[in-house]
Amino acid sequence: MSPGIPAPYLFGCALLACTPTPDPGHSDPPADSEPAGFTRAQVAEVAAAVHEDMGCLVTVSWEQLEPASAWVEYSFDEDSWLRSPARELQAGPAEQLLLGVPFGADLSYRVVNDFGGGSLLADVGSLSTGDLPAAIPVPELLSSDPEALDASRPWILLSINEIEAMYDGPWWTVIVDRQGRVVWAVATPSTATSLYPRPSFDGSDILVDHNSFWVNFDRGRGSQVRRLKIDGSEVQLHDTPGLAHAFTSLADGSLAWFYDDPDVSELELMSPEGEIETVWGCAEWHASLGVESDCPTNTIAWDEATDTFLLSFFQTDTVVEISRTSGELLRSFGHMADSWAFDPEESAWWWQHGSHYTDTGTLLISTRVSEEGEETVVREYELDEQAQTLRQVWSFGEGLGVYGPTLGEPHRLPNGNTLHNYGSNARLREATPEGELVWDLSLGGMAQCIGRSTPLEDLYAFAP
Repeated sequence: MSPGIPAPYLFGCALLACTPTPDPGHSDPPADSEPAGFTRAQVAEVAAAVHEDMGCLVTVSWEQLEPASAWVEYSFDEDSWLRSPARELQAGPAEQLLLGVPFGADLSYRVVNDFGGGSLLADVGSLSTGDLPAAIPVPELLSSDPEALDASRPWILLSINEIEAMYDGPWWTVIVDRQGRVVWAVATPSTATSLYPRPSFDGSDILVDHNSFWVNFDRGRGSQVRRLKIDGSEVQLHDTPGLAHAFTSLADGSLAWFYDDPDVSELELMSPEGEIETVWGCAEWHASLGVESDCPTNTIAWDEATDTFLLSFFQTDTVVEISRTSGELLRSFGHMADSWAFDPEESAWWWQHGSHYTDTGTLLISTRVSEEGEETVVREYELDEQAQTLRQVWSFGEGLGVYGPTLGEPHRLPNGNTLHNYGSNARLREATPEGELVWDLSLGGMAQCIGRSTPLEDLYAFAP
């Protein structure tokens, strides 16, 4: 347990060394095929326990009687078993934490040994995990097409405010599975909000912002980013003065955020050693254009291929691209002077969020359908450098009537589908390239608000 996170604030539900994989088809032996209590795996004293502070974190322990390749198979859905990674164990005490088990689940588990001749099973044990903390909204799966959704991303990391809480919280960072069940959750202290949790760039840690801007009204001067493992242990605590909304992680371990104060309005970059430098200043750019507006940003995305940042400024409906190395403003997209045009004109964005470049070099963004339109859509653009024009090549959401007034973002998934986060209409929807809705999850609708979300392939990369 991290000394920096009080036990009542932390609820986890699993930890292993790699993604759980389906059981290859084992079943329990017929009741009359072996003597009562017979175990073919060379194990004894198999037991399991739920962590006293983490409602669905389960530890399976046993005595390994002979050296073997060993793992644990476990199930909380009928006719479906998962397995922990195999480990080469010597004789002696052993234990394994189980990953992805929902709160409030009836769990079955069995230890498996392999001495080189195939799997040998121990008896099946069972227990129930703890209840979902009452303050977390219960997700509702509205629709799902398991054959069409991207099964390579079975979990989603996101933040959400408590039931009946306002925008300033309290907030939780949670992981949900594709059945809409919460499988991990950590609460943000009441002195901060968490609008932008995300994995570290290398995928080894969970980064949770403790943002003081919206609670203490201090312009974010007391904001911090906590770097956590999935068991809640704290790797590092970063002071990020001025952080009010978005931040990002870079390949070298640096953190970048925007100092959201009218007197500062700067893109800050902190090295792994904790040294902070200013990359670019927005106020000077506004002054050069004669613009009288603050520079609050709702998205920061770093593009590794070009070593540039995309910053989204919602008050001016504009996104800018900044060179990390030179601090030069390279391109401006949107409605400010000298910005690129839109083709067609009606594909222009308004009050945009979540801007980033896809792996194919297109620009993907979540936006209101029009300047006054109360509908949220995804737009994707090709960049025509010669004509300085954003040409829309795909969109999703027009005519569906779903509106998230603030926040939100799109994600392009590996199979080509797009996951859309609707922000302050707490909803996640997945669509195919043809615009077919294949997954729809509500986390409370307009009564709640989702912060940043990230589809996850492997929870166990976060293991300590």
